[in-house]
Amino acid sequence: MNPEKVILLAEDNSDEIELIKRMFEKNRIQNKLEVIQEGNEVLDYLFHRNNFTIQDYPMPSLVLLDLKMPKVDGLEILQEIRDNRKTAYLPVFILISHISEKKLIRESQLRVEGFIQKPITLKRLKKAVNKIDFSLDFGKQTP
Repeated sequence: MNPEKVILLAEDNSDEIELIKRMFEKNRIQNKLEVIQEGNEVLDYLFHRNNFTIQDYPMPSLVLLDLKMPKVDGLEILQEIRDNRKTAYLPVFILISHISEKKLIRESQLRVEGFIQKPITLKRLKKAVNKIDFSLDFGKQTP
C-alpha cells in the first residue's frame, strides 16, 4: 500500500460507500481509502483537530467530496479547503448525482479538479484522476 496516496472519501450514503469499497477491493486498488460520513469530521480530519492526529490520519492526496453531507455541507467544506493555505491546492473531485450540483459549484467559483457522476465506477474514477498528477495504486494482478 502506498501511504502517500491516501484517498479521502467524504460521503454519508452507506450504499455508495460500500459500492466504492467493493470497487477498490475488486480492482485491487491499494490506495488507503479513508471514509468520513459527517462534514464536521471531514474538516477535523483535514485540519488535524480533535481525534484526528497527523500521525494517524495523514493529509490525503485526493478528496472525493459529496455535497450533501450532514452537519457541514460539501460546499462549506470545499470553501474551507480552498481558504486554508495547507489545503488550498488539494485535489478535490465532487461526487454528483444531478447536473444541478455542477452548476452550484461553478457558481461558487471555487476550484475543483472535476466531477464524478454517481454511482462511481472504476472507469469514471480513472478518467477523473487521469486529469491530474495522481495514479491509483493497483496491487499485483494474478494471471
